[in-house]
Amino acid sequence: MRFLATALRNLSGSGATGQRVSAHDERRVSRILRYMETRAEQPLDLARLAGVAAMSKYHFLRVFRRTTGLTPYQYLLGLRLRRAALRLLASPDPVSRIAFESGSGDLSTFNQTFCHPFGMSPTAFRRKESAY
Repeated sequence: MRFLATALRNLSGSGATGQRVSAHDERRVSRILRYMETRAEQPLDLARLAGVAAMSKYHFLRVFRRTTGLTPYQYLLGLRLRRAALRLLASPDPVSRIAFESGSGDLSTFNQTFCHPFGMSPTAFRRKESAY
């Protein structure tokens, strides 16, 4: 788990905050990461995630960020976008279906959000990557 947390922190560009996370809190964040992985397409709000972790919302935010280097929203968004990118390559489904099934509320926001990390629209990504 520590390796995953370090990798996430490095990928996000966040440095350590200097505060140590307890082993108990690391286990709770690990449980939340698995929870998010299995329910990424569902609406996951802060209150639900904090409840699963058995923490207050504010403590959960601090511990999650300290452990992963990301906010829960950033982690969930990245997870959804990676899954959508894989589906774009593996499935002939329309981009709109992939967007909605990945948890996005609307196609416009999905397209805009997808462009940021991938540098192109979902359609362009599908075209470019399937050419290889």
